[in-house]
Amino acid sequence: MHFDLIPLFHYFTAIDYLDLGLRIILSAVCGAVIGLERERRYKNAGLRTHVIVAISAAMLMIVSKYGFLDIASIPDVRLTSDGGRIAAGVIQSIGFLGAGVIFVRKESIIGLTTAAGLWATVGIGLCFGSGMYILGISATLILVLVNILLRLHHQRISFQTIITITSNVTNHNMTTEEFSMELVKAGAKLRDFSFTRSETNGIVVKTNIVLSDKRTMVEHVQTLESLPFVDSFEVYPS
Repeated sequence: MHFDLIPLFHYFTAIDYLDLGLRIILSAVCGAVIGLERERRYKNAGLRTHVIVAISAAMLMIVSKYGFLDIASIPDVRLTSDGGRIAAGVIQSIGFLGAGVIFVRKESIIGLTTAAGLWATVGIGLCFGSGMYILGISATLILVLVNILLRLHHQRISFQTIITITSNVTNHNMTTEEFSMELVKAGAKLRDFSFTRSETNGIVVKTNIVLSDKRTMVEHVQTLESLPFVDSFEVYPS
């Protein structure tokens, strides 16, 4: 069976194309606003990632709404399409990208806010792609405002810093009990404790500690550097 398809561009006027282009441009601008805030915080997904995500979401939403007009116009052809099917697929697929910016280190999870921001950026792109300009702009402003205000709030409250410390207590002429007491004096709360004994290295102790105060990470590092019995450490802010 052969059909004479009418080119899709015949269904749109110049004003229509300007409107569709405006949707893409506004998606890019709003994605850039969100991405710039994330990039200034040195996050993995920054300006370019958010812009590309927003543009892609808007483009796919436009295709979902208007990409099948030529098929729908064919005589005696019944087109059963769901305009939200592509949008649903976009929302599901963003999970793969969001998972790529989430890192789990010890008991600290990094990247959840950025992953959630990418998901929200997809929603904003879908808003512009469907022609809901006010909703897209409002969501962008609210999202950026929430990120800024909650970051300021987070800086005012105390937070936990998880640190993994390794020490060869034999070389430092210490017992494991003395090692633990020195950490407590430094303001640390021990979460767990393990040690390894060998004939060549003696006793090597490894422990996870938590420091809960308003000192910065740099100050925590300086404190640990001043402890002569600490051989190595890793800091995980949360």
